[in-house]
Amino acid sequence: MSAIISRYRRSQCSFSQEFLRKKLATPFIIYLFALTGVLEAHPRTTSGSLPYFIPQALVIVEKTAGVKITSSSEISIVSDLGRIALAFVESNKLENLKRMGLNYQVLDYSLPFDEYWLVKAKVADLNKIKHYGRILAHYGSTAIVKGNRNRIWQLSSLGFELKHLSQKPISFSSSMIIPRTEIPQDTFIQRVLGYVSSDTIRSFVQRLQDFGTRYSPTVGCSAAAEYIYQKFDQYGLLPQFDPYFIPSDVYDVRFIYPKAWLVDDKGSALRSPNCGDTWILCHSGNISLLAIDFTDTLNGWLSGGNGNVLTTRNGGLTWDTLSHYVADYLFRIDFLDTALGWAGGGIGDSAVLLKTTDRGRTWIRKPVFAGSIYGIYGYDSQRCWAAGLDINYNGLVLKTTDGGNNWDIQFTLPDYLLGGICFTDSLKGWVVGGNLYTGACAIYHTTNGGDSWIRQTSPGYFLFDVCFLDSLTGFACGYATITKTTNGGATWIRRSVEPMLYSIDFADTTYGIAVGSGGTALVTTNGGSSWRTTYTHDNYIWRNVVGTKVGITHPNEIYIICGHFDATSENPYISAPGADDNASGTASVLEAARILNPYPFGATIKFIGFSGEEQGLFGSQAYAESAYVHGIDIRGVIN
Repeated sequence: MSAIISRYRRSQCSFSQEFLRKKLATPFIIYLFALTGVLEAHPRTTSGSLPYFIPQALVIVEKTAGVKITSSSEISIVSDLGRIALAFVESNKLENLKRMGLNYQVLDYSLPFDEYWLVKAKVADLNKIKHYGRILAHYGSTAIVKGNRNRIWQLSSLGFELKHLSQKPISFSSSMIIPRTEIPQDTFIQRVLGYVSSDTIRSFVQRLQDFGTRYSPTVGCSAAAEYIYQKFDQYGLLPQFDPYFIPSDVYDVRFIYPKAWLVDDKGSALRSPNCGDTWILCHSGNISLLAIDFTDTLNGWLSGGNGNVLTTRNGGLTWDTLSHYVADYLFRIDFLDTALGWAGGGIGDSAVLLKTTDRGRTWIRKPVFAGSIYGIYGYDSQRCWAAGLDINYNGLVLKTTDGGNNWDIQFTLPDYLLGGICFTDSLKGWVVGGNLYTGACAIYHTTNGGDSWIRQTSPGYFLFDVCFLDSLTGFACGYATITKTTNGGATWIRRSVEPMLYSIDFADTTYGIAVGSGGTALVTTNGGSSWRTTYTHDNYIWRNVVGTKVGITHPNEIYIICGHFDATSENPYISAPGADDNASGTASVLEAARILNPYPFGATIKFIGFSGEEQGLFGSQAYAESAYVHGIDIRGVIN
């Protein structure tokens, strides 16, 4: 296998062979991106979050004679490069590839928000490309590059041909010969084919493009679904929307008694007037919101995956955009008053720390290392701590004492991701995270402002967030865990909980809220002795569109003609017209419905437009799972 990996890959890739073998031998690897929490001893408390993520390995798979390679639950083929293919595999399933008889080599382990690109390039071009992203391999005339889309996209202006490497699977076989199958002549088939109209198909494609974007969370995609429904109805089918649920993950929470606010991965901000008992939507958008902070019950800020910062002056009733794209991702914001704030973010080759003194209208940026900042704690206008992960998988704690002009690395922890960080005064602080290989939790404590850190013992797995009410009483949350200390972390008492918890915040010693996966919020009114569950937001509902032609003699036998109608692009929330992927496929479904409906058939035919395909086959997977549960007899599918 190594023979087909370029010399550049072997000499320049940051992973050593020993490091790769170590990863491959690990039975349980947890990779996470972090949105983390911070707290100080002042009246405010601030918390953040760290979503749980099952790691994906990007692998090169060699085509072997006699071995068929197709996308399955074990492997997701994403690009065919001739003698090799690129695929994503859950890292704990790599050994299964060997049992399948496949030769493979790992290129990278994917954290959330990692993006990969295929760049048409000669060997002589690689020195130029490496300034815009990390080259993982070079095969033939194609470089496989990891990096931020805003930087890599600049290569197009230099004349390079780019292709985004989606995690959407494709199907192929290692066999290079596809046997020709003769289709017997059928008068009905020939007659029906004669009714196919290229003008009609073209009009379908044009109409679908007119919606601007059909990315599944957008209004344009919803409008396209309505259009498909109307066409099914026009052609005499039984039209229906087939809803399915997309769970939301709540990433961050802020609690100032009795009011609370949170943000989730679907771009929503919600507020609670009553300690988390009920939640009211106060902002919605298309970009994941990652962090939220309030200095009092009126003044707040939120940030997200597009690097924008929004603010409210009325407790979250309305939100205004203050600044655009201050970083690739803003994982953490921490305001000390209505003017002074700190933030951290970045991804891939540029972790950044930021400071504002004008409420967030302008920011001073300070790139610090290649990686990401996931946690930040601002103490005053001069002192601030940050935690993160570099591209060599070292957890880091940094500190500035001169207002952010210079940052010093205080603590390095190999193989650990560090995120949630919190101080109760200028000397005492805690940082939490977890081991990238075993998932074991990490809690470290300092009593000298971060000059040295001592490990504290706590049972359980990865911890995502931490908050302390004073120098003795603190809480941390994470992988199915809430843990509490009353002696400064000398001992911790762990409580198992069902959801994954990403963020925790306490208004005082009595009232606290923890939030996490599935739109869940846990509320305590007795200092953490017990927690009750509330649900912050109904799971998001997306829709497939189904048109049914009921069979005459065997109506329970189902045949499906389908295609996905959603689309994506480099900027999918704004423009994703998707003519080839996949307005053309949707147009074919509509044309088939138009032509076939007048004819009687013994079995039932369902014409389906699936949504959520670009995010990971969500719509078709939901439909297939429902069909399995209900015992639907699906005899065949044309996609």
